[in-house]
This record gives sequence, C-alpha cells and structure tokens, in this order.
Amino acid sequence: MDQPKQERMLSLLYLLAGNNCVTLYKMMERLNLSKRSMFRYFATLREHGYDVKLHPGDIYRLDSYEPCQAEDSERILFTHEEAVLLSHLIETLDNTNVMKPTLQGKLASVFYQETVAPYIVHPWNSKNVEVLSAAIHDHLQIYVKGYECSYKGKKKDYLLEPYQLNNNCIDLWAYDVADGHCKLLKVARLGEVTLLQKEWEYEDRHRQKTYDVFHIAGDTPLEHVKLRMELKAKNLLVEEYPLTMDQVYQKDGFWYWEGPIYGVLGAGRFVLGLCDAVELLEGEQLRRWVLDRAKDAGVKFR
Repeated sequence: MDQPKQERMLSLLYLLAGNNCVTLYKMMERLNLSKRSMFRYFATLREHGYDVKLHPGDIYRLDSYEPCQAEDSERILFTHEEAVLLSHLIETLDNTNVMKPTLQGKLASVFYQETVAPYIVHPWNSKNVEVLSAAIHDHLQIYVKGYECSYKGKKKDYLLEPYQLNNNCIDLWAYDVADGHCKLLKVARLGEVTLLQKEWEYEDRHRQKTYDVFHIAGDTPLEHVKLRMELKAKNLLVEEYPLTMDQVYQKDGFWYWEGPIYGVLGAGRFVLGLCDAVELLEGEQLRRWVLDRAKDAGVKFR
C-alpha cells in the first residue's frame, strides 16, 4: 500500500471510528475521493475485518471489528495525529528494509478506537474512560459529579450524553442536558462518573466539531493564518504538531505554514513562545491576541 493511500485509509478509519457522525459526502470531501473510490476503501476495510455499515442519514460507522490475526489484547490505540506521524516515520525507512511493508500493514490494521483504558496517558482515569466508552457505545447518559471548571475555579455537576472521545482520551465531547449545548470537557478534570440506565434523548443535537492542527476545536474556522519561520521554529512546529508536516514548505530561505485555525490559543502560544523566529504574515485576530499577551507579560515581569 503506497503512502498516500495508507494515510487516506488511516484518515477514513478515524472518521468512521468513535461514533463520528460523518456522512458519505463529507468523507468524500475531506479525503478528496470519488464516491466509487470510497466504496472501494469500504470494501478493503471489510476484507480486513472492519464492519462498515450504513446508518440513517447517509452516515457510515464502524459497528464492530473482528481481528483477522490478532487477539484483543494485542490491539493498539492511535489518535489520528499519532497515526500520521508513525506513517511518516515508517516511510523514512529504506525500501530494502524487510520490516517496512510489515509495519505499514500493521499500522493500517490496528488503527482502532474502542478499547481505550489500557492506553490512556493517566492510568487513574481508566475507570472513568471505561464508563465513558460504555456510555458512547450503548448510547446511555452519564452523571458527572465534581467536574473541575478551571475558568470558574470551582466544581460542577453535569448530566451528559457523551458521544465522542478525542485526542487519546484527553478530550470528551458531550451534550449537556441541562443547558442544551454540546461541550468539550477534559477527561482528567472529571470527578465521579456514573453510568445511567437511560438512553440518549437528544442525539439529533450532538455535533461533531473539528480540530485545527494546534489541537483547538470549533464549528467553523476563525481565520486563515500564514507563518514565516526560521529553521528552529519550523522544526518545533512539525515536532509538536505533526499534522503540519505535509503543509510546511520552503521558500527564499524561510519556512512557511498556512491554514485555518479554530481559535487563537494554540497558534498563539506557538507564535508567542518563538517570537524571535516566527513572523505572522496573515491572521489579524491572532496578531491582536499575541500583542495583548506580550503587553500583559511586559507589565507583569517588568
């Protein structure tokens, strides 16, 4: 399997896994594939044990997975970003390396997101993650007691309908039954999570939001940003944010990245931390945020 096809296959698995509500035409748009090609990819997934099924609303999902050669205990969890990075690392191996095709095949076959607790960064969250996974799989509500709201400096209880775990079980997308809005919560801030034997009532209100390359989520892009960087900034960019790897290009002795951002915080921290090696060419809202933070820092540390 060539690298572009492998990366599209990994991206397709990411879209299909984790109860993502993505239509066929949305997948075609994101992967730049025709309808006929999409069905060929679905067929390839089915041949490797992935149960791709059509649901109401022209939505395709992975309903189950039957491993062809591996036991359940051998499954490995990758986020989309990790899978892209691993794909690039494998591609750097010389073609004479006999392990290269084996690693490429294994990466494509294990990019699966369901049994998550053994792989999360913080083991003390494993119980909550198991409850969240069960709630998402069975479409059940949960009650969260003592969520730490950092911006308010206090704890809050929630009645939620959780529908997606993102970013290696760090982020949770859930519908807040009380205020009627979809929320992005941090798994590490959850208190006690109780699985309720009550099915979702508001599935039609669950919304799938998108992340920019700086890990900031949103419904629509905030603005288009263009950066010009020295080598050290470019290296840090692709190391910390691997999804930028294919978007960075070189011109006139500098490195450039441009693309949409969904909020200023992620890109802003990167620019502010490397202000001696980064020039912001486009992105006025980001520019204002950086200038405000720099001014605050000048006052605070004067």
